Amino acid sequence: MTRGVISAPQPEAVEAGALALKRGGNAVDAAITCALVQGVVDPLMCSIAGVGTLQVYLPDRGVHECLNFTGKAPAAARPDMWEDLIEGETTDGFGFRLRGRVNEMGYQSVAVPGSLKSYF
Repeated sequence: MTRGVISAPQPEAVEAGALALKRGGNAVDAAITCALVQGVVDPLMCSIAGVGTLQVYLPDRGVHECLNFTGKAPAAARPDMWEDLIEGETTDGFGFRLRGRVNEMGYQSVAVPGSLKSYF
């Protein structure tokens, strides 16, 4: 690739993405490389356990896809498992406040990461 832009908070991640392009990778290769390195050098802000979305457009391959790699609920989760703990809706409207904050802190708050599957 002769032209492109790579942006990330950490310069090591940008350099890794640029190297992926220099070695013949495409924009998707560079983005994934950049994200993986960003997760190593700044794991509190970016990691394989995070959430995200990606729009991929590869006209030479006829690909135009939108990927959502938000974490999923574990297999043991049930629709009714917390209904007796609901105290109200969150102020942003994207969830519920539960008694004991069990959906915010502790082992019950952990989702199954989707990043690596989406990168694949």
